Amino acid sequence: EDRGKRSMNVILDEATVDGGRIRYEQRTAEERIIALSELELRADVSVLDAGDLLKVKVDARGQLDEPRPGPVEIHVTASGQGERRTVELDFSAAGAEVRATAALNGAEDLELHVERLVLPPDAAQGFLPEYPLLSTVRGEARATRRGPRITGEAHLSAGSGRIDAEGDFDLEAFRSRGITVRARDVDLSQLIANGPKSALQLTLEAHGGGRSLETAEGSVRVHAPQSAIGGSRFGPIRIDADASDGVVSLRKLDVRLPGVALTASGHASEKRVSIQGKLAAEDLAAFGNTLGKLAGRRGVPIRGTGAATFRVNGPVRSPRVVASGRFPLLEYGVHRARELRLDLDVRDVRRPLAGKARVDLRAASAVLGDQQLRCPTLAITSTHGELVVEASTAGSIEVVLAARGEVDPDGRGVTLRSMVLRYPESKWQLERSARVRFDEERSSVRDLALRSGAQRLWVDLEKTERRVEASLEIDCLDLSRLPASLVAPELRLRGSLSVRASASGRPRAPSALARVVLRGGQLRQYRDLHLDLDASWAERRARGTIEGSGVGVRARGDFDLPLAALRTGQRTPLRADLVVEDFAVEQVASAIGEEIPLHGRLSGEVRLRGTARDPELRVDIRGRALVYEKRAPMDVDGS
Repeated sequence: EDRGKRSMNVILDEATVDGGRIRYEQRTAEERIIALSELELRADVSVLDAGDLLKVKVDARGQLDEPRPGPVEIHVTASGQGERRTVELDFSAAGAEVRATAALNGAEDLELHVERLVLPPDAAQGFLPEYPLLSTVRGEARATRRGPRITGEAHLSAGSGRIDAEGDFDLEAFRSRGITVRARDVDLSQLIANGPKSALQLTLEAHGGGRSLETAEGSVRVHAPQSAIGGSRFGPIRIDADASDGVVSLRKLDVRLPGVALTASGHASEKRVSIQGKLAAEDLAAFGNTLGKLAGRRGVPIRGTGAATFRVNGPVRSPRVVASGRFPLLEYGVHRARELRLDLDVRDVRRPLAGKARVDLRAASAVLGDQQLRCPTLAITSTHGELVVEASTAGSIEVVLAARGEVDPDGRGVTLRSMVLRYPESKWQLERSARVRFDEERSSVRDLALRSGAQRLWVDLEKTERRVEASLEIDCLDLSRLPASLVAPELRLRGSLSVRASASGRPRAPSALARVVLRGGQLRQYRDLHLDLDASWAERRARGTIEGSGVGVRARGDFDLPLAALRTGQRTPLRADLVVEDFAVEQVASAIGEEIPLHGRLSGEVRLRGTARDPELRVDIRGRALVYEKRAPMDVDGS
């Protein structure tokens, strides 16, 4: 007996299931249900001598009820002795099919053959609602490993299109003798909703390898001939790149897409990079209406013309980037800019504020939704440790921002010495110097205080990979002096708002405290509104107390709610109470300027108990001396 080997025998002789049912429910934001009924299963399993002898046979069939009705069958057989193993799989569900075999003889001798793959769109969409393809995907594949060398081929088809791939790879040498991928006759109108008519062709050929940029050798070639797509031109596309002697060279990149052309060339080593290129946009709408439909049925809502150039050179870890662009028209959805200009020169992208840097973005006019802007500009310059930021716009939004500061020697932070933010309703100024840091270990905003008369805003924030600490103070914010461009005038917003808030803990799950006080508030015709809110957030629960009054009504309450559990329907306890104090109905009518055919006094309570999955709501209403129109007074108690 081999003492280093433990003997284990497992025998499952004819396990059966008849009339079985399986139901899986995923209760998250993306709710998912998989239900199987009429399940019949037969299984025989034997594992002898610690797995040296293996024999498995499983046959199952049933009816898939959700997410897509249809029959389900699965047949699995496996056998083996010693290091030799064979497995056969035959699976079908709601029209989808997979038939595959695998043979293993030791860790480095493997054959895998997918004999048949069929994936209809309705079957795929049942499990993946966002699955985009309209045609059935069919395919087959084969892969073989002999020692360190892997070879394989795969063939896929959908509609009239076909993709064929073949190649090899050596795991020890970490290189390939050759990999080829060919796409033929790809018609997007057959594959995606509202896709453009096309017959796309593309070939990719590559060989070589290497474990680092320094040892890389080989080449990559991509070629697509010119063809039609939705009445526009696709291609030609040519990408030629190779690597040798520690240098990767992009000999040619010339991509012609509908309405857009991109060209570039350059080279890179482990230490330095030099790439330059140009983007020419003759008709961005042609791009959005053709290839843009890969992102959705309606395509990408982009329109315009223009051109841009770019250059990247210098050390790989901190290259210089220079870019310049001119776009007479650039439109995306409801947003539009005319005569847009961009000039950018950053000497060190890793530390953009160190040394010299300049960003200048401006337009003759812009439309952001329903806001019309005139001459919007943004200019950022950093020279010899001094940072200047200037931004302004006129039109529907009138804003001027000017800030100056000193850049830290490492280029990772700024000491703000002055800042002015001005719009027609207010002028905010920096009270004292503030610190801003954004290095790899921590980001922080320290003691940033802005004041406008009695109004004051103060922020203090520090964030690391493991922890965040943040504080916010707002004093006497005059809601009537908020920018008119951001607040609809018909809201008639008024009042004085003060806030004390803090957050701390892990960045993905911080705890928080907040106190909100509103005095003399107004919203539309509702005046003299008051609010006191004390709230906290911890352990995925919102807790707090609230008290408010307005239009002759006063209410108070408290709550303890598991907000995440409310979305997922978990059995987590919850509690909330609200008490509406006794008030005169005619006083409310007078406060809101409306005639109400009811007089008398009302009060009530709202009580929420139970769990997030099964909440219980109780409402109690009490009325005293209630008169409806000219009927006799009455008292009411209802639940």
